Amino acid sequence: MKKSASLAAIAAAIAFAPVAEAQVFEVIHPDVEKGQFELEALNGLGLGSIDNGEERYVPELALGYSPFSFWKTKVAVELAKPEHETAEIEAYEWENVFILPIGNAGHDHNHQGGSDGAELGPVGFYAALEIPNEGGINEGGAAFGPIAEGRIGPVIMVGNLFLDLPFADGMDPGLAYAVSAQTPVTDWMDLGAEAHGSIENAFGSGVQNAHYIGPAAYFSAYLGRSRVLEPRVALLFGLSDDTPDAVLSVNFELKF
Repeated sequence: MKKSASLAAIAAAIAFAPVAEAQVFEVIHPDVEKGQFELEALNGLGLGSIDNGEERYVPELALGYSPFSFWKTKVAVELAKPEHETAEIEAYEWENVFILPIGNAGHDHNHQGGSDGAELGPVGFYAALEIPNEGGINEGGAAFGPIAEGRIGPVIMVGNLFLDLPFADGMDPGLAYAVSAQTPVTDWMDLGAEAHGSIENAFGSGVQNAHYIGPAAYFSAYLGRSRVLEPRVALLFGLSDDTPDAVLSVNFELKF
């Protein structure tokens, strides 16, 4: 699962897979537009040496829809490509974003503004369920927690903080987070940085940490007919002994 603060990222989300392997990363935005579909392709490529059987490349495909102005739901399939082995389905995920009546829920999300001062953007609640392909729901887990967006001058910041609840016997709850900060440099590109991390067994013994940080670039292209493509590239460096030295994270999101 995602070692960010996201399950489908999740990110994204989160800490059920070995931390030494590649994973996908995603910062979950409190961004909901009624009637909008979203198609996502999340990709994590571990750089440096990888042992046989460990996951060099992890892709994830997701389709989301917003039936209401306050709720977006998404289903995802996470794949895995262990080193020198064939790709396989690793898990299925169901994610939900709920917008709360807090902050500026009418934020335009275009990330191209540059107003002075500080502003609290939309605030939401994230809830996700992961079902591994092997073991089923009894080996899966749930993640939930707040997501928020804010602006200080031209800098847009998004934060996620999730409680991770494994269903497997003998596993204690953990925490996962993701933070991004970006500022526009052109009409179609922002530059910034991201930090992702997870803390397994956060409330018990045997705590395990996995933390990543690195630069990111965000792009936006209008394709006509209300279609917007938003690629994002990040180079994330592992800060823990059991994390890869670096992971190339490349995500694509098509809104239509």
